[in-house]
Amino acid sequence: ETLVESTPLYVGEAHTRHEIYRGFPQVKHQVGGYVEPFAFGAMTDKHAHLPNGQQSGLLEGVMTNQASCGSAITPRSGQCSWPWALGHAVGASSWAPGLVLSSIPIFQGLDIDLPYWSPATPLSEADNIGDEGACGRFILADGGCTSNIYISGLIKRSVKTVIAFVNTGVFLAPSSAWDPTKDNRTNGHIDDAFGSFFGMEQRDFGEDYQQNQIFDSKDFVVVVQALQASQAAGVGAVATMEHTTLANPALGILAGLKVKMVWVYLTRAYKFEDAIRDPDVKTAAFVNSGASWDPRDVPKWGTFWNFPRWDTFLQLQVNKEQANLMSHMQAWIVKQHADVLKAALAYAREGVEKEEVII
Repeated sequence: ETLVESTPLYVGEAHTRHEIYRGFPQVKHQVGGYVEPFAFGAMTDKHAHLPNGQQSGLLEGVMTNQASCGSAITPRSGQCSWPWALGHAVGASSWAPGLVLSSIPIFQGLDIDLPYWSPATPLSEADNIGDEGACGRFILADGGCTSNIYISGLIKRSVKTVIAFVNTGVFLAPSSAWDPTKDNRTNGHIDDAFGSFFGMEQRDFGEDYQQNQIFDSKDFVVVVQALQASQAAGVGAVATMEHTTLANPALGILAGLKVKMVWVYLTRAYKFEDAIRDPDVKTAAFVNSGASWDPRDVPKWGTFWNFPRWDTFLQLQVNKEQANLMSHMQAWIVKQHADVLKAALAYAREGVEKEEVII
């Protein structure tokens, strides 16, 4: 699999390399490089690459608005809807079953496919090609199948401070139920995507997090225990740590990079719950309190069903009551940890000229 970044300014991936795609037969393909959104998914010929030694430029051989450049993403009369638009990016990034269904022949009609070529300088003569026609098209699916929190993309850009909000449907098990020094399995304890950054992921159907490790596995226990302590204090789960990266050639991450991470893991915060004055909201949104409070307990029905751990498969729409309460809770948690966040931003500004700081 290959992660593709889609923004209003560019689409693609920074790390140019050869990637092996499993199947019958296996295919080796060059990936990497960015193009403007209007050209992503266009048909191309072998001229659509940057010359050797150039990092940017005008590409030749790119043919946009062709009639046969996709299947599920063509809305009318077989005509393409290029330029690549927000709707395409949202649709592809929400297509969670794609990783599995694309390997089942009877479901391949549901694939979101499009021509793909690497605009970067060819790594070999065999890569001096354009779109390879129907057999060379790429299938797009939810990037969460391989990485739910794409911090590696920021680290590749030499961002030295990252504030990562891990908004997951997986509970953080309290220290009373899980001791990560004795059991480092993530299953049932913490989100696999989070654990994968430390090489602690569990294999799961429809997900492939095996290539995500960028931090030492020893950091895993330290961060988890800090998150558990913050959660037990009733102020949300927030932890900060300066990590040193491990080399990850597949993601283009070099070893030895220093990055300060602020981890904000979605969970209940009993001090926030205690501060809510509306008795109806307290009764409907929060399960248990005091000595019986458990961060893994959530409402099983009603207006605040599953709050704050929404089920993104069953709750495709969130009502205004839940949205408002979530907004207030997250803002409250950020305020409780204002010193941590201010210190992280100050660290990011170290060595940077004042006029270079953009907020």
